[in-house]
Amino acid sequence: MPSNNDFSLRVLVGGTVVDEYQMDGFHYIECNLNTPVSYKQTVTETIADEIETQEYPVTPYEIEVQANPVATSTCYFRIMVDGVKVKGLSIEPGARRSIRGFRDGVVIRELLFSMPRIAKNEVDRLSPERLSKVGQIEVECWNAELKSRVWKQRKNQLEFVQANKKDSDNVTRGQYMMTTSKAGRAVSERRTFRCVDHWKRKSLRSRLSVFYRMGHELIEMGFALRPFILNDAKDLQCSTLCKKEADLDRGSGSGSGSQETRSATHILKRKSAGKSRKICQFIDLTNDDS
Repeated sequence: MPSNNDFSLRVLVGGTVVDEYQMDGFHYIECNLNTPVSYKQTVTETIADEIETQEYPVTPYEIEVQANPVATSTCYFRIMVDGVKVKGLSIEPGARRSIRGFRDGVVIRELLFSMPRIAKNEVDRLSPERLSKVGQIEVECWNAELKSRVWKQRKNQLEFVQANKKDSDNVTRGQYMMTTSKAGRAVSERRTFRCVDHWKRKSLRSRLSVFYRMGHELIEMGFALRPFILNDAKDLQCSTLCKKEADLDRGSGSGSGSQETRSATHILKRKSAGKSRKICQFIDLTNDDS
């Protein structure tokens, strides 16, 4: 995964690092909607004054950032998905932090790879600036100063707006359907009141980006895709439990990805010699920096 003198960036699915592909200085990963941890999310929404229910194949993922162990000071990091800030946090030299989802009040909702949603009406469009960032995970590293630390109530509700199919047509000119991110199931619940660090950003040190694309797009770019392999066969059992639990949570469905959404990647199983990562053990590892 991409790295520089300040930090490294990784994207994980089911606790497994997603393989990276490089071209012309850009980093790409496959957006696979048919992994053992993928499921169908059922969404009911109003489209042109009519209530419609859609099923979208989705894949939960997480973003992992590790600060360089030889860094001389703690830096402030901004994590963006599709052009929207998901998290701001400080990371000490050598420390590793995992961002599992969007903040929605006291709840953390999982990050999901997904196809675009249906546009609600003719004015339901993202701004050109947002559109240029769809399909991109970006992390900025800043020199910053800790100004204050206060206790406050969690009030910020989820405001992330997913790109729709009309947005995709505007970007790709109808040649293909671009991939997007969206919020999913609740993976953790946090305290109503929190201790918040307020940082003053001084200067940007560095930036790393990863572009996520469907498998057929990467193949057309000339990449030979490698199979996606979970770290442990036990993850497959655990992912089955997660899919069953999806029906119990708001905005989720059941089942695996449809044949139409299968990418060129073949899902293989591999038993790990000693370590087992259980994807159902939802642990919130983020801190509360603003």
